[in-house]
Amino acid sequence: MIPITRPRSLLLLSLSAVLWSVACRPDGRAAAKEPREAWNAPVESEAERLKEIDQIGPTATKDRAARANLGRALRDPRRAVRSQAASWLSKSGYEAIPILVTALSDTNTNARVEGAYALGLMGAAAASAAPALSRELGGNIDTVAKVANWALSQMGPRGKGGLIPLIRNLRYGNAFDRAEAARQLSLYGEASADAIPLLARSLEDPDPLVAQAAAEALVRIGPRASLAVQAMLTSPKPQARLLAVLVLSRMRSPYF
Repeated sequence: MIPITRPRSLLLLSLSAVLWSVACRPDGRAAAKEPREAWNAPVESEAERLKEIDQIGPTATKDRAARANLGRALRDPRRAVRSQAASWLSKSGYEAIPILVTALSDTNTNARVEGAYALGLMGAAAASAAPALSRELGGNIDTVAKVANWALSQMGPRGKGGLIPLIRNLRYGNAFDRAEAARQLSLYGEASADAIPLLARSLEDPDPLVAQAAAEALVRIGPRASLAVQAMLTSPKPQARLLAVLVLSRMRSPYF
């Protein structure tokens, strides 16, 4: 063991005293453990941020930095700020589409909603975003799916093609339409991957024909759907848990 010399012991005592004084301050612990939310809290007021957005909005058509700034504003906790940013992005032309498509996969639900809304405002000009909106239509978040459905309806033929009508019927149709949509999706196998989250949730459908058709579609999609099906093993509905077990066993998921 190396003995602590007098200068080193004095240094350690001094550091201990400093740390103790910081911890004992009324705001010492709070400062050390500042919540993550505080880091993301808006610095400027809502009026200031809206004014800034209105200043850079007209330049976003040609200015990449302005478009990026508006894209960040889609995650703002204030609804007025998000809506204003989405409005300006929808007027920024083709160059804004990648930013809005990226917003659709954001972990922030508000950003996803505003991204879908802005794409809908662009109409047929944003038809290239139809596949991304189709994924959201078949996703788990109802609010995002609702806006994605509206956005697709604004895009003309591209918003009605592919599997979009089937996914729409599976989510919004009556029991007969839901069951038929699930059966049709099963015929596409892995190509119907956009509907995986919705198909997995359909294992809880109150109509047993819909639930069974969804189970068959998930089996045909294969292991790619295994994670979504595994999530249904904790469903509060016994029927859904049983179907999830059967689906996983038939697709020979590594879960078993």
